[in-house]
This record gives sequence, C-alpha cells and structure tokens, in this order.
Amino acid sequence: MNIYHHGELLNGYVRFQNPPLLDEIIDTFNLFFADGRFRSLFCLLFGAGLAIQYESSNKKDIDPMMFIKTRLNWLLLFGFIHAVFIFGGDILMLYAVIGFFVYKKLALEQNVLRNKAIIWYVVGAVVVSAVAGGLLLIPQEELMVRGSPAYLEAYGNWFGNYGYQVLVQGGVALGMVVLAPMIGGIQIAALIMFGAFLYRSGFFERGLSNIQLIFAFVTGMTLSALLFVMTNNFDIELSIINIVSSIPAVFIALVYAHILIKFSQGSSRVIKALANTGRVAFSLYILQSVVMAIALRWIFPEFHFEATRLDYLLIVISYTIFQIFLANVYLSLFRQGPLELLWRKAYLGSVKRKQGKQLKVKVA
Repeated sequence: MNIYHHGELLNGYVRFQNPPLLDEIIDTFNLFFADGRFRSLFCLLFGAGLAIQYESSNKKDIDPMMFIKTRLNWLLLFGFIHAVFIFGGDILMLYAVIGFFVYKKLALEQNVLRNKAIIWYVVGAVVVSAVAGGLLLIPQEELMVRGSPAYLEAYGNWFGNYGYQVLVQGGVALGMVVLAPMIGGIQIAALIMFGAFLYRSGFFERGLSNIQLIFAFVTGMTLSALLFVMTNNFDIELSIINIVSSIPAVFIALVYAHILIKFSQGSSRVIKALANTGRVAFSLYILQSVVMAIALRWIFPEFHFEATRLDYLLIVISYTIFQIFLANVYLSLFRQGPLELLWRKAYLGSVKRKQGKQLKVKVA
C-alpha cells in the first residue's frame, strides 16, 4: 500500500486519463484485502509486544512503565529521523505517540482492558466516519491525472529536490503526530490495547473459534462491499474511502492473524524463513524506505510517468522475495538485526541510567 508514496509522497499513485482495467482490478483487491488490513494487524502485534515487555519487566523487577516509556522514547527518535529524512509515511512515530497514551492501560485487568479497547474503537469509528462525512461536504477538486499540467508541476517540485522533500516530509510527519491522536489515533490506540488483551488471553496460540472466524470474515467483507458500492456509485474520492476503510480492516486483520497462527503451528522451512524475516523487521522496514527512495526518486524518477499499478505490484513482489532472502542470509551470520541491536542498546542504556538515579534517590 505504501509503494506508491515511496516515489511521490503527497500524490502517491496518480491516475491515468483512461485507467487500464488492471488498475481497477488491483484497486478493488486493495479495498477488500489490503488497505488498512495489515496496518490493523501491525497495531495488534504492537500491543502484544507491549504486553510482552510489561510481563518481562515485572519478572526482572524493573518498573514496567519506566521501561516501556523509555523504549517508546527511542522509537519516537528513530521514527522522527525516518519520517523527516527518508520517508514521510513513517509509522514508528505514530506508534510511539499513541503508545504514550495507552501504555499505562497495560496495568488494567483483562476485562477492563478489553471493554476499554472496544469502546475506544467504536468511538474512533464514529470519529473517522464523521471526518469522512465532513470531507464529502467540501467541494472536491478535479482529480489530478497523469501528464496534466498540475501533475507535471508537482513532479518538477518533488523529484531531484531533496531539500523540498525534507520540508514536505517533516510537515506530513508533524501533521500526523498532531492530528492522528484526535482522528485515526483513537482506533490505533484501541487496537494496541486489544492486541495486549489478545496476547494475554492466549489468542496468539489458538486463534479464533470457528464462529468468531466466520463472524469476522463476513463482517469485514460486508463492510468492504458497502465501501465498494459507495466508491463506484457516488463518485467518492479514494482518499475519503481510505479514511473509513479502517473500520472493516480490523475484522479482516483478525482473519489474517488466525490464518498465520494456524500456519505457524507447523514446522517447515517456509515458516522458519518467514519467522526470520520478522526477527529483523525493524531493519528491513528502514532499509526498504532507503532503497525505494533511492530507486524511485533518484535513479528512475521517469518510471512514474508510465508505471501502472501492476508495475508497482511487481516491484513489491520482487523486493519482498529479496527481503526474505536477505533476512535469512543475515541471520545465518548474526544473531540480531542492526537496528534492532541499536534500539536495544539505546533503551537498555537509558533504563540502566534511570535505575541508577532511582536507587540513589531511595538511598538518600
């Protein structure tokens, strides 16, 4: 979903005057199976990660709130560098900022945590729906098309001007941090809390029940179909649809999680290869942004003039295979990814210093 914005952050994929049929097919596929689905899944996993860190800190007699906050502080710094200087569509800053709002909720009892997550998600769904509805009331500008004067102007401003890219990316990152907690951030916070609840309830060992699986799939597909009808019959901009796509996304994300849980209970080289990719996900995430920025902005900027959604999809498939290969080769030589190691050293060093200060205060 991000590949289009790695080339040109603000406009992403600019449509052709006469879109090819494959563009429409891929658009529809994304609406039902991709847009927001993996973002929701990552939020759930981020919440599970926080729950794991909370338990681990307690076992090691470390203040879990201090420990998690320290990790989030460093994640915020890494995200800031990534967002401003590499890719303005960064998600790390958003995770860190929303994490500051929810990490204390990890001390709640299971039922309270679950109920709070559900309430927050419903409130978030209402908010994003209201925002989307408000945008519909604003007169929409004519959609930019490939090769138009507006497109050529935007292309000229962006490509080859790194200073301009940094300014735009910094503005986007700032807007995301400021606005997200008030709009989509409510849903993200809910998903993070729900991910912590799911981890503690054993979901990541057993998955969904058959009834839960059917309910999640049917609900997610029904809501997606409703958005599809709205897109095609009411000429609603895709950007507005993307705002509310987070509502059905969580149901499909749970279906994906269930499938992956069942799949990972086996033992095969494929599972190990994918697991190794997850072990260096932070490093791969940043490397992906660097590679795509260099390739799509500097080496092949003219690619965007004629590239269809299929062309971008082929890049995604090829680079995904490369990432899986790279992760497994790297972990055959080293125990931890370079950025995972750097992050770990950074927050553990900070925790050690804070523990020393706390000990001095207690002694005094």
